[in-house]
Amino acid sequence: MTDKIKSDGSCPFSVSDNLKIEATSYDLNLEGIIIRYGSISGFRATDLVAPFHVFLMNVSDHDIAWEISSGDSMKQVLMEPNQIFFNPANVPFSRYTADHYEFILVLIEPEKMISSAPIVTNNCTFTETYHIKDPNLEYIFRLLLSEIQAGNQNGKLLSLLQKQKNF
Repeated sequence: MTDKIKSDGSCPFSVSDNLKIEATSYDLNLEGIIIRYGSISGFRATDLVAPFHVFLMNVSDHDIAWEISSGDSMKQVLMEPNQIFFNPANVPFSRYTADHYEFILVLIEPEKMISSAPIVTNNCTFTETYHIKDPNLEYIFRLLLSEIQAGNQNGKLLSLLQKQKNF
């Protein structure tokens, strides 16, 4: 298994067979970034380690009831519509839900994040975070989704992500 997002946008790991992907950046050849929009009925991950920074936004019209690992126990977490979950690269996470939900998923290679955001350095420590409610980040994710749904016909947003150091 490689820890890189391939130039064709494919990802070297999969976590569920109940996944329906409706839009993806695969055909746009973005190195270091994968964007997906889809839905899933139920999800379980146990000590999943992704070699990418994982951003998952709930775009359903309802909350997602998660059970997440918290040390040796599980705790309940509700993820409201438009809230974002973040898990840093190479940090294991465990979570479960039986709920059906729609999502926007953004996977970013750590090197891409560091080169794209001047305030991020190799010395930053990222932590798993639920309940991110950031209208600007939500807008960026929805804009990225719009661009992949249009095959990047609406402008140069995705090509800017590919070519520019800062986005």
